Amino acid sequence: MQIEIKENENGFLIPFYMKDIPNIKRIFVIKNKKPKDVRGNHAHKKDSQILLLLNGICEIEFENKEKKGIHTMKFGVPFFSKPYEWLKINMIEKNTIILVLCSEEYSEEEYIRNYEQFKSFLNEN
Repeated sequence: MQIEIKENENGFLIPFYMKDIPNIKRIFVIKNKKPKDVRGNHAHKKDSQILLLLNGICEIEFENKEKKGIHTMKFGVPFFSKPYEWLKINMIEKNTIILVLCSEEYSEEEYIRNYEQFKSFLNEN
């Protein structure tokens, strides 16, 4: 997915068109209070997410059935997370801000918060 960033001498504008991002049911913003805060540290059963860095610096440690790695977030470059993908978001700087667009409404039952359960699922499938 490519997001068009419009820039001029006054700053940046990042438009979202719902035809390009179908089925968005929830949008939220993550902002940390101190450097080195960790967010996420879970996976979802059905939810797909688009994460977009708005301010600061962060790294996403991700793991799914196909691969495992670290993605350094860059302003305007989205990270797409699919179901059954473990994410650990390392907020490097204070006041880092991430916009998250979700395909599902919030439900605690939708989360996998135990890493060992997540690994068991990957090994079974």
